[in-house]
Parts: sequence; C-alpha cells; structure tokens
Amino acid sequence: MPSEPLPGELLPGEPGGSDRRLHPWSWLFVLLTNLRHVALPAIVLLVFGRGETWELFGGIAALGLALYSLVYSFGFRYRVGHDELVVREGIFDRTERHIPFTRIQNVAQRRNPLHRLFGVTELRLESAGGVEPEAKMSVITLAEAAALEQLLRRAGRTAGSADHLGIGEHSDAVSPPEVLLRLPLGELVRLGIVSNRGMVVVAALIGGLFQSGNDPRDIPLLRSLWSSMEGIFGEWIQGHGALELLASGIIFVLLAIGALRVLSIVLAIVRHWNFALERDGSRIGTEEGLLTRVRAGASAAKIQRITVEESLLQRWLGRRALRVDVAGSLAAMNEASGTRLKWLAPIATPAQIDGLIATVAPQLAIERDDWRALHPRAWRRLAAVPGAMLLMVAALALLALAISQGQAEAIRFLPIAAAVWLALCVLVLLRARGWARFSAYAIDDQVLAYRSGWLSRDWRVLELSRMQGAVLHCSPLDRRNRMANIAIEVAGT
Repeated sequence: MPSEPLPGELLPGEPGGSDRRLHPWSWLFVLLTNLRHVALPAIVLLVFGRGETWELFGGIAALGLALYSLVYSFGFRYRVGHDELVVREGIFDRTERHIPFTRIQNVAQRRNPLHRLFGVTELRLESAGGVEPEAKMSVITLAEAAALEQLLRRAGRTAGSADHLGIGEHSDAVSPPEVLLRLPLGELVRLGIVSNRGMVVVAALIGGLFQSGNDPRDIPLLRSLWSSMEGIFGEWIQGHGALELLASGIIFVLLAIGALRVLSIVLAIVRHWNFALERDGSRIGTEEGLLTRVRAGASAAKIQRITVEESLLQRWLGRRALRVDVAGSLAAMNEASGTRLKWLAPIATPAQIDGLIATVAPQLAIERDDWRALHPRAWRRLAAVPGAMLLMVAALALLALAISQGQAEAIRFLPIAAAVWLALCVLVLLRARGWARFSAYAIDDQVLAYRSGWLSRDWRVLELSRMQGAVLHCSPLDRRNRMANIAIEVAGT
C-alpha cells in the first residue's frame, strides 16, 4: 500500500502528496557525469586513432549517453510518505522502491561549479552496508534539498528513527549548527606539506603516459621540454666537476621535492577549502571544497571506529588527523565523489583532536591508562622476515655477480654487500624495536583500542558492539614463539 504524505509537510511549490521530479536541467548533469567516466578513453582514441571510424563510434556513444540521461531524468520521481520515501525510475522499464526512513543512515550533498552556477545540488541518501546509495537525486534545487532533508529528519523522528538522522527528541525548533572545527588557510598549507597528493598525481600522469603505449617524447610539448633539458644538462655536465655535479643534483632533487609539496598544497586547498565540522543535535557534518563543495554527515551514534593518524612530518609540526568509519558509508566508499563522512579533522593539534573525540564520541578516547604491551618478542617477529629477505637478496646478488663476472669479482664485492646488508638490518631492527615499544592495545567491556607505528603512528578505537567478526592468524613462526595475529571486522570497513 502506498503511504500517505505527512500532514503540513510540503516541499516548496508542490502540492502535498504528489510525485516530485528532478530539476529540468538534471539530464545535463547526468550526461556530464557519464561523459566524465569515458572522457580519457575518448581523448586517447581521438588523438591516437586513425581514420574517421573512431569519431563515428564516439558520436554514437555520446548520442546514446544523451538519450540515457534524458530517460533517467524524466523518468525519475520521488515522494515522501509517512514512514518511507518512494522512488520511481524509468519510462519503459519502471522500477519503484520503498525506502523506510529507518534505513536512511547518511545524507550527503555534492556541488561542483556547474551545480553552483545553476543553484542546484546532488543529494544522496545512504543506508548501512549498501553497495549503492538508496537514492541518488541528480539534481534538485538547494531549497528543495534542504526541505527534503529536514522532512526526512522530522519524519524519521516520527517513525522512531531520530537516531539514524541525528534529530533531537524533544523539540521541533531548528537551531543553528555548532561549529566544532574550521580550518584556516594556514592549516591547509600545513596539510599540503605533510601530504603526498602531489606525488600521487605526478605518478598517475607518468603511469598514464606509459600505459598509452606511446613514447612520451612523441608528444610535441614533452618533446620540446625533453630537448631543452638535454641541452641544459649536457652543457652543465661538460663544464663542471664531480663535486659541482653532485651539489647540482642535490639542489635539483630538493627543487623537485619542493615543487611536489607546492602541488600538494594546491590540491589540499582545492579539496578542503573552508573546511568546517559542525554538530546539529546528534548529527555530525562536514562541508569543504573550493571548486566542488561537498557536504556529508551522519549521526554520531553511527560512528563505528575512529582513527587518529600522526606521520613524522605531522609530529614535527605538532599536528594530527582524525577520521571515522560510519555505518552506511560503504556506498560512497566505492565511488569517486567522496561524499561519505570520513575526515572529522584532516589536520589539527593534538588538543583539538582530543576535544573533538570528547565531543563526538567520548567513549572512544585514545588517551587511556590501561594500555597493554604486545608480546615481549614481538620485535623479533617483526624483524625476522625482512632480515631473512635482505640476506636472501644479498646472496642472490653475489651469486649473479659470480656467474656473470667471475668468482674473484664476487669476492671483491663481498665486503660492500656485507656492509650494505648490515646497515639495512640495523634499520630493520630499529624499526622493529621502535614499533614494538610504541604499539599496544586496550580492551574493556565497551571498547577495543589499538595503537601502532614507529616514525608514523596511528590509534584506532572501536566499540565492541560494532564488531562483526574476528580473524585469528598464526603462522609456524608465530606458533613457535607462542604468539598470533588477530584482525577485527566491522560492518562496511
């Protein structure tokens, strides 16, 4: 039986109980979203393809995507009932889904520059453990999205699901959200310094060039750049000595690292611009982004695990990062939109991190007095396998040298190989001792906490009631040392 609309709860400009459509320009957004997934292959075909066949195929594919976008947009309907959201899709092949409010765990919005130009947004409603969003509305107006979100919250409270959507239990008054954290430009610069996003982007570009099957020097711009670098470095090498070349190489590496850090800073600013963490009742939400504004949120009661991260650079700058795993975030986890609630604080001071945990999930605090050390021989276990692998690599290298260059050359190289192996073993031992000294766990009737790391550290805390299963792994070496590894599974992670 179709459900009745809530009395007095109307979206702007619509009669009560009627089906509601997407924005008239939603087909354009759906088309651009689909084209984004095929843009790179299409560009490769157009640039490296031969003849007019690829252009014809590309035109046919674009026409098909346009028709699909029109069918999707004009065939999408939704209606809010008393205790459920009804979604209808399709024109010829129709699908109708009834989504109870109790299933809706997270509400997220995503606005790229085109959304902001048209004054619209993409709204996603997610459930716990879903592979895809329960409903994805591309696109509706901002006023309609706000009204629908508020309607869902109030309806959820009426249906007894206030905990799912973060609605207060005793008052209908809408109070402004409380800002828990806002990141200024200086913090975003620090975030770019401690992150490696620039390196990831450059590595992806280099990988894309080599995967295309063409020599990068065949591209005019890269060929010109390569020729200029060959000329400059060729003249420099011929006119300077070994020490000058070594100093020049070091300076070049430092400049490259600096350029990658600058790129990381730019990417951090673009992604996290005007980052704000807010609390509205029991709901926690974030909003961020320079070009594409993303707003994600969930009930604080749905936080399954918190993770505090501290790299070596972060520790030098006196900063940490706080992220959470939320029930219902699996849908957005598998998509590139990044609309799930993940970072409560991409960067913040340790005092701010502790304050946020105390406000959002005080039971998951990382500052504890009941930490327990790991097995006394854990450092040996951690160092055994890398040490054995290093010895094997050194032996294979000497064997290959003896076969190719002769036994005398291998014997001459033996002291150098032994020194390198010894230095690497010392590094492995230092890491193993440092990791084992810091790593520990704590468990009580409510939570399980675990910390690990050496130069980079992290703390993870989860409620035992969220645990879905445990996996025990014990290798022959573990059994010999009377120890084991255990992994804890939680829903959606």
